[in-house]
Amino acid sequence: MAGAARSKIFWSGGSQALRIPKEMRLPGADVMIRRRGKALLVEPIPQEDGWEGFWDDLLPLTRTVRRHATSPVEKRKPL
Repeated sequence: MAGAARSKIFWSGGSQALRIPKEMRLPGADVMIRRRGKALLVEPIPQEDGWEGFWDDLLPLTRTVRRHATSPVEKRKPL
């Protein structure tokens, strides 16, 4: 199987851990683990960049954004 490697399972505190070979290291600090039958699928979770990509995601809008109609400001006596 291409991209396969043998690894060791060990205990760290009260949790079972898996030693990942150097050539298969994952980016980031968190992973998603799913069980598929007897196998485990480990996928990196993309890190949120906060507001960094906000404008890059917003600028490709292809249609005009319409504003909702608003009522006129209500005039009141000062306090």
